[in-house]
Amino acid sequence: MQGRGLAVGRGDKSRLEPSSKPSPSGRGLGEGEASGNALTPALSRGEKERTGESGAPAIARRGDRLAPFLRRPQTDVERTLWFEVRDRRLGGVKFRRKVPLGPYVVDFPCLEARLIVELDGGQHGGPGDAARQDWLERNGYRVLRFWNNDVSGNLEGVLRRIARALG
Repeated sequence: MQGRGLAVGRGDKSRLEPSSKPSPSGRGLGEGEASGNALTPALSRGEKERTGESGAPAIARRGDRLAPFLRRPQTDVERTLWFEVRDRRLGGVKFRRKVPLGPYVVDFPCLEARLIVELDGGQHGGPGDAARQDWLERNGYRVLRFWNNDVSGNLEGVLRRIARALG
Protein backbone atom coordinates (compact mmCIF):
# COMPACT_ATOMS: atom_id res chain seq x y z
CA MET A 1 0.00 0.00 0.00
CA GLN A 2 1.39 3.37 -0.94
CA GLY A 3 1.03 5.89 1.86
CA ARG A 4 0.47 9.60 1.70
CA GLY A 5 4.01 10.31 2.93
CA LEU A 6 6.95 11.37 0.84
CA ALA A 7 8.34 8.65 -1.38
CA VAL A 8 12.10 8.29 -1.36
CA GLY A 9 12.48 8.13 -5.12
CA ARG A 10 10.65 7.31 -8.32
CA GLY A 11 9.36 3.80 -8.24
CA ASP A 12 10.35 3.39 -4.60
CA LYS A 13 7.17 2.92 -2.59
CA SER A 14 8.79 3.16 0.81
CA ARG A 15 8.11 6.17 2.98
CA LEU A 16 10.66 8.36 4.67
CA GLU A 17 10.60 6.83 8.10
CA PRO A 18 13.43 6.31 10.54
CA SER A 19 15.21 3.01 10.10
CA SER A 20 18.18 1.36 11.67
CA LYS A 21 19.96 0.62 8.41
CA PRO A 22 20.45 2.35 5.06
CA SER A 23 18.02 1.57 2.28
CA PRO A 24 19.29 -0.62 -0.57
CA SER A 25 19.04 2.32 -3.00
CA GLY A 26 21.25 4.45 -0.75
CA ARG A 27 18.67 7.24 -0.90
CA GLY A 28 16.79 6.55 2.30
CA LEU A 29 17.62 7.23 5.91
CA GLY A 30 20.77 5.73 7.26
CA GLU A 31 22.01 4.61 10.64
CA GLY A 32 21.77 7.13 13.42
CA GLU A 33 18.98 9.11 11.76
CA ALA A 34 16.21 7.42 13.72
CA SER A 35 16.33 10.17 16.34
CA GLY A 36 16.85 12.99 13.81
CA ASN A 37 14.50 14.76 11.43
CA ALA A 38 12.67 12.13 9.42
CA LEU A 39 12.76 14.37 6.33
CA THR A 40 16.53 14.76 6.40
CA PRO A 41 18.36 11.95 4.60
CA ALA A 42 21.52 10.66 6.25
CA LEU A 43 24.90 10.80 4.62
CA SER A 44 25.16 7.87 2.27
CA ARG A 45 27.79 5.21 2.87
CA GLY A 46 31.28 6.51 2.21
CA GLU A 47 30.12 10.14 2.00
CA LYS A 48 32.02 12.40 4.36
CA GLU A 49 30.48 15.45 5.93
CA ARG A 50 31.52 18.43 3.87
CA THR A 51 32.75 21.64 5.39
CA GLY A 52 31.78 25.18 4.55
CA GLU A 53 34.09 28.07 3.67
CA SER A 54 34.83 28.70 7.35
CA GLY A 55 35.93 25.10 7.82
CA ALA A 56 32.95 24.36 10.06
CA PRO A 57 30.78 21.37 9.16
CA ALA A 58 28.39 22.39 6.44
CA ILE A 59 25.18 21.39 8.14
CA ALA A 60 23.56 23.65 5.56
CA ARG A 61 24.52 21.14 2.92
CA ARG A 62 21.64 19.03 4.21
CA GLY A 63 19.54 21.51 2.28
CA ASP A 64 21.10 20.13 -0.90
CA ARG A 65 19.70 16.71 -0.06
CA LEU A 66 16.46 18.05 1.39
CA ALA A 67 15.48 20.42 -1.45
CA PRO A 68 14.24 17.69 -3.85
CA PHE A 69 11.90 16.38 -1.15
CA LEU A 70 10.55 19.88 -0.50
CA ARG A 71 9.90 20.49 -4.21
CA ARG A 72 7.45 17.61 -4.50
CA PRO A 73 4.53 18.53 -2.22
CA GLN A 74 3.67 21.98 -3.58
CA THR A 75 0.79 23.85 -2.00
CA ASP A 76 -1.93 25.34 -4.21
CA VAL A 77 -0.58 28.83 -3.51
CA GLU A 78 2.99 27.82 -4.40
CA ARG A 79 1.73 26.19 -7.59
CA THR A 80 -0.18 29.37 -8.52
CA LEU A 81 2.81 31.68 -8.02
CA TRP A 82 5.23 29.24 -9.64
CA PHE A 83 3.08 29.16 -12.79
CA GLU A 84 3.34 32.96 -13.03
CA VAL A 85 7.10 33.32 -12.48
CA ARG A 86 8.52 30.21 -14.17
CA ASP A 87 9.98 30.13 -17.68
CA ARG A 88 11.04 33.81 -17.49
CA ARG A 89 7.37 34.86 -17.56
CA LEU A 90 7.89 37.75 -15.15
CA GLY A 91 10.34 40.42 -16.23
CA GLY A 92 12.27 37.98 -18.40
CA VAL A 93 14.27 36.71 -15.40
CA LYS A 94 14.69 33.14 -14.27
CA PHE A 95 13.13 32.08 -11.00
CA ARG A 96 13.83 28.71 -9.45
CA ARG A 97 11.84 26.74 -6.92
CA LYS A 98 12.98 25.48 -3.49
CA VAL A 99 16.71 26.12 -3.74
CA PRO A 100 19.22 25.62 -0.89
CA LEU A 101 21.05 28.84 0.03
CA GLY A 102 23.40 28.50 2.97
CA PRO A 103 21.55 26.88 5.86
CA TYR A 104 18.12 27.47 4.33
CA VAL A 105 15.94 26.28 1.46
CA VAL A 106 14.24 29.31 -0.09
CA ASP A 107 10.93 29.25 -1.97
CA PHE A 108 11.44 31.21 -5.22
CA PRO A 109 14.87 32.76 -5.75
CA CYS A 110 15.90 34.79 -8.78
CA LEU A 111 19.63 34.36 -8.42
CA GLU A 112 20.63 36.82 -11.16
CA ALA A 113 18.70 39.63 -9.43
CA ARG A 114 19.57 38.31 -5.93
CA LEU A 115 15.87 38.45 -5.09
CA ILE A 116 14.01 35.83 -3.07
CA VAL A 117 10.24 35.51 -2.92
CA GLU A 118 9.01 33.70 0.18
CA LEU A 119 5.45 32.53 0.77
CA ASP A 120 4.35 32.46 4.37
CA GLY A 121 1.53 30.42 5.80
CA GLY A 122 0.30 30.21 9.36
CA GLN A 123 3.50 28.51 10.55
CA HIS A 124 5.68 31.53 9.72
CA GLY A 125 6.48 34.76 11.51
CA GLY A 126 8.49 33.45 14.44
CA PRO A 127 12.09 34.16 15.47
CA GLY A 128 13.34 31.53 13.02
CA ASP A 129 12.03 33.58 10.10
CA ALA A 130 13.74 36.72 11.41
CA ALA A 131 17.08 34.90 11.66
CA ARG A 132 16.57 33.44 8.19
CA GLN A 133 15.78 36.86 6.68
CA ASP A 134 18.77 38.40 8.47
CA TRP A 135 21.14 35.73 7.10
CA LEU A 136 19.82 36.13 3.55
CA GLU A 137 20.10 39.93 3.66
CA ARG A 138 23.62 39.80 5.14
CA ASN A 139 24.56 37.62 2.16
CA GLY A 140 23.29 40.13 -0.38
CA TYR A 141 19.76 38.92 -1.10
CA ARG A 142 16.60 41.00 -1.04
CA VAL A 143 13.66 39.10 0.40
CA LEU A 144 10.01 39.71 -0.46
CA ARG A 145 7.53 37.95 1.82
CA PHE A 146 3.89 37.37 0.98
CA TRP A 147 1.20 35.70 3.01
CA ASN A 148 -0.54 32.84 1.25
CA ASN A 149 -3.84 34.77 1.28
CA ASP A 150 -2.11 37.68 -0.53
CA VAL A 151 -1.27 35.38 -3.43
CA SER A 152 -4.72 33.77 -3.53
CA GLY A 153 -6.62 37.05 -3.10
CA ASN A 154 -4.43 39.56 -4.95
CA LEU A 155 -2.15 37.72 -7.37
CA GLU A 156 -1.85 40.70 -9.73
CA GLY A 157 -0.72 42.96 -6.87
CA VAL A 158 1.86 40.39 -5.76
CA LEU A 159 3.22 40.08 -9.32
CA ARG A 160 3.42 43.89 -9.68
CA ARG A 161 5.38 44.14 -6.44
CA ILE A 162 7.81 41.41 -7.55
CA ALA A 163 8.22 43.12 -10.95
CA ARG A 164 8.93 46.45 -9.22
CA ALA A 165 11.58 44.79 -7.06
CA LEU A 166 13.22 43.36 -10.19
CA GLY A 167 13.58 46.93 -11.50
